[in-house]
Amino acid sequence: MALLWRLLLAHFLTDFTFQSEWFFRQKNKYLSRIFHGAFAGLLSLLIVLPYMEVKGRVNIPLLLLVIAIGVSHILIDVFKLYLSLQKDRETFSLFIADQTLHLLIIYLGVSLLPPQMYQESAIEFKLLTFIVFTLWATPIIVRIIESEFKKKRLPVYEYYKEDLRGLSLWERGCLFLGVGLMGYYLI
Repeated sequence: MALLWRLLLAHFLTDFTFQSEWFFRQKNKYLSRIFHGAFAGLLSLLIVLPYMEVKGRVNIPLLLLVIAIGVSHILIDVFKLYLSLQKDRETFSLFIADQTLHLLIIYLGVSLLPPQMYQESAIEFKLLTFIVFTLWATPIIVRIIESEFKKKRLPVYEYYKEDLRGLSLWERGCLFLGVGLMGYYLI
């Protein structure tokens, strides 16, 4: 289970925390998507590094999964970019399809690996994943949903604007800590 949470953390970090407005403003958008997918694979590799050696040998099935995550991330994002450019915006349905495919590949890949190798506690990775999702993914998802209901035609980079990383990040962080440490009655 810890492997799943590690890979989910890598995915959310890649798609929300480290993906910025800069990626979407590049002239060669397809090249930036390839770079982004390669980064997804590299970050996945780094975060599962403790599992990459089994009995003194490289864990080939896990290495293949990490490669599959990186390559599939590139293919999914390039296809989503193509569809977004056709519609001149990223729709909520494209966003959900993109995220569902990424998460499904991670889940299916982990489920194909021998479970006894990855059974240690995952509480710290669950918590980190939840923090990353709360602080970085939530405002992006809210902006996409908001533009869908208001029928705004925002360029994709608008959802990842840097202002999401300023004061509002601290506000979400404090709310997360307050709720986590003192209870839900603070909301």
